[in-house]
Amino acid sequence: MADKITYADKVGVTPKETHINQVWDDDMNEVKLKVNNNADLLDDTITEVDVNTLDIIDLQNEKAVKNNLIFKSADYTAIINDYIVVSASVADITITLPTASGVIGEEINITKIDATSYNIIVDTTSSQLIIGSLTQTISKQWSNATFISTGTYWIVK
Repeated sequence: MADKITYADKVGVTPKETHINQVWDDDMNEVKLKVNNNADLLDDTITEVDVNTLDIIDLQNEKAVKNNLIFKSADYTAIINDYIVVSASVADITITLPTASGVIGEEINITKIDATSYNIIVDTTSSQLIIGSLTQTISKQWSNATFISTGTYWIVK
């Protein structure tokens, strides 16, 4: 239970109400209540809460992106974070990239796994370009390319 602030405890200081703040414990896995029953400690508590909030934001920004592992042997329209493994063993396969608009920095990876002479043709949506061209071709076994959105067009990593 929080100590009460009284006039006798704070001679010459206008009493403030007790503050209860939520803060993360050292392992950042449990929210605990921190009681601030001294107006002089308020700045320290705010700093501690701000630091913990920034730690949480950093963790959210650094979260792992899980790729969607997709196996294809026919034409396919990709979605963001697809990692597409393609077998073009009987015909050319077209993989269409989604629009680059609104997904700046997002990626799609395409890998050809077969040894045939058929190609993977990477196409775009709405005539957007991939490093200056409407399409890119992946023709060799185990070759792959990662396509990254600039927000307007696609580049190859």
